[in-house]
Amino acid sequence: MSHNYLLSLLKDGLSLQSGIKDCVTKETLKAGDRIVVCKHCKLSGIYLENNWSGTCVYCGGTEVMEFPNGMDAVFHSNRITSTEYNDLKKETKSIVSDNRNNDFKSSVVSPSQKSNPYRDVAYSHGRRRNMGCSIIIFLIVLLIIIIALLLAVKSCSSVDDSNNIDTSDVKQNSSILLPSTDPVSNQYNNTTRQTTILQTTTSRHSTTTSVVTSTTPSYTVIDTNSFSGKIVKEKQVDEYKYTPKISGVYRFDLESSDVQSNYLCSVYAPDGSELASFYYSSGGKNVELNADSTYTIFIRQYSGTATYTIQIGIPSNTRAIDGTTFSGSITYKGQEDNYTYIAPKTGRYRFDFDTDNVQSNYTFSIVAANNSELAYTYYSNGGTTVDLAAGESYSIKVMQRSGNANYTINIGIPNEINKIDGTSFSGKITYKDQEDNYTYIAPKTGRYRFDFGTDNVQSNYTFSIAAADNSELAYTYYTNGGTTVDLNAGESYSIKVKQRTNTSNYTIKIGVPNDKRAINGLSFSGDLTYKDQEDIYTFIAPSTGMYRFDFNSSNVQSNYIFRMYASNNGELAYTYYSNGHTNVELTSGEQYTIIVQQRSDMSKYEITITAP
Repeated sequence: MSHNYLLSLLKDGLSLQSGIKDCVTKETLKAGDRIVVCKHCKLSGIYLENNWSGTCVYCGGTEVMEFPNGMDAVFHSNRITSTEYNDLKKETKSIVSDNRNNDFKSSVVSPSQKSNPYRDVAYSHGRRRNMGCSIIIFLIVLLIIIIALLLAVKSCSSVDDSNNIDTSDVKQNSSILLPSTDPVSNQYNNTTRQTTILQTTTSRHSTTTSVVTSTTPSYTVIDTNSFSGKIVKEKQVDEYKYTPKISGVYRFDLESSDVQSNYLCSVYAPDGSELASFYYSSGGKNVELNADSTYTIFIRQYSGTATYTIQIGIPSNTRAIDGTTFSGSITYKGQEDNYTYIAPKTGRYRFDFDTDNVQSNYTFSIVAANNSELAYTYYSNGGTTVDLAAGESYSIKVMQRSGNANYTINIGIPNEINKIDGTSFSGKITYKDQEDNYTYIAPKTGRYRFDFGTDNVQSNYTFSIAAADNSELAYTYYTNGGTTVDLNAGESYSIKVKQRTNTSNYTIKIGVPNDKRAINGLSFSGDLTYKDQEDIYTFIAPSTGMYRFDFNSSNVQSNYIFRMYASNNGELAYTYYSNGHTNVELTSGEQYTIIVQQRSDMSKYEITITAP
């Protein structure tokens, strides 16, 4: 603090008011006493320097004041220099001599004399000033109350007649509404809003003030799939209660009569936690709600005024799928339709997607009982294929992605595994990725032919056959016409026909090899009925020498192969029907193997033998 400020205090003749006492000894303080002032209690906590114990006896505080401008005493610290101290002392003596008639003394403490950092020279005029401040505050508060009463008189002038108040005795009955807790905060009133009324009644004889508390509902209950309101003022807050009947994902779409305005929609759980808060300008939001729980919704004005409408998208109950198709209607953004499906058979299932709005899109997902996701795809992909187990329950979810639409999903259910009996089997391919499974036990050992047929040449399917050890023996397409496989008599094989393009009815013919036959005489014959057919014969030469084998056929457009092997599997001849004949030297008594193999077209053949 500057010296000039100290001098101005002295020149004004300010002094400690009488009656201020030390808080410990109750000794009246006088001008010139060194004092310590509690920072918390201020003038109510003044101590003589020697009586200050370091703790205030009233508040227990330990902090003391360092007297900024305008307080009741001047604190001289060792921040002033010796030269400043001497100048101040001279000026103070001069002032004291000019004011001998004043009722105060002065004392200046040198920095060298300070034994306590809070040693003060005090000149007090604060009691007088504090009293003035208190009077001013009292008058302001009184003025506020009077204004409030006058406003209340105007707003409640009609209350007297409705409440049958005797106006001869009561000249004024006014009510002042005191606002309840602002619901904008996270802690809101769950049931009602309490309104406190300050009621003043003035009669001929007296004025009575009483406090009346009334409890009224502060919210609107929502019992439909939409609700509306009107925002007419700034910071307006409308409160609603909503109890959903179904658990699931709900959609709150916000509408307004004035697109230039904006408001905030907030959804709170029953425990008061905020689930979502979003503006009209964002369009809306999805919120997951539980059935039979009451949620609180606040609509808060943000900018402008308007009439608002909130559309609630309500989810459907989880439905069980019965049959080979199910359908639904998507009406709001983020909608989720949930289904359960129990697979009737084990195998590969197909879910094909359809809609009445090709501009829309939705997602499809299927989850097993252990929550493992088996498929997740889009309507735009057409469908999905999933392997399911008979008797297992699966969860299916159809979720809106873009636009609204009515959707239909067709389920392709696999056929039972069928056993093949005879020389042909057939089936019907009705859905994409369909797999028909068969088992086949080879009746004979030899080369088998599987020839493929269909009623739709634009379609295609795959054919595969595997041995009992799962080793694949053949994999080919319908368009290749068929396949040839060597099988062993009595063994079981797995055959799978799988859709590749389009749908069709298919038939597969099995060419079963003939039994091995012995040649008796000098001729033998057979019937070639399928591609790659092999007829096997044994021949024992009656004499040693050169033998001639002449080939004949019922179909000159056909062709077959003639092969002959010795007992050690050495090849003795390999030629074609088209060559007409072949000559082979044989040994008497030796057994030889002859194979006639189809090469082109079908025919009946006859082969004659000329011995040496």
